[in-house]
Amino acid sequence: MDHETESQVMACVTRIEKILGTPIFLPQESRNPFVQSAFIELVILLRDLMHKSERFGHRVSFTDDVNTATGCVDISDVIRHVRDAACHLDSKKRDATPNISIAFMVTYGAANLIQTPSVTIGTKHADDVCFVYGSHHLYLRRHIIRAYREALDHLRPLSWMLDSYLSTSPPTSSATFCS
Repeated sequence: MDHETESQVMACVTRIEKILGTPIFLPQESRNPFVQSAFIELVILLRDLMHKSERFGHRVSFTDDVNTATGCVDISDVIRHVRDAACHLDSKKRDATPNISIAFMVTYGAANLIQTPSVTIGTKHADDVCFVYGSHHLYLRRHIIRAYREALDHLRPLSWMLDSYLSTSPPTSSATFCS
């Protein structure tokens, strides 16, 4: 890994740690106007980190709770789709159905978000926060934090800066959201 890429990885990791180290995604912050902004920044940074992990030989590819009917084959695809939907207001990736568009919905626990005679859109885990864009769901612990940790595990041996940082500052995400 060259110095520029290593610096980019470190910038992503330190910022992700700062975001996940705050209470912004806890239920009591649900009315905070910066929840969406924090999520968008988090998913942009995570997508970049996962892209770098894949470039260096490891695609984060778990499929737990991934809706493959949407054309996504694994979590890397879901994160890419959600990042695109979050950053591009006219993205078709915001379409849950031909008649329903979802641009950022959050649930704290299991919930039915939309229910019509022909469509039910909801989340299924009572113990997790879920972010929804179109037909794509990203769970905070099951998807975001897990993908982040897998990318870190792959990139750490390739970067002395990352290894040094993680040796002295273990990820705060585990303390805030994974207890």
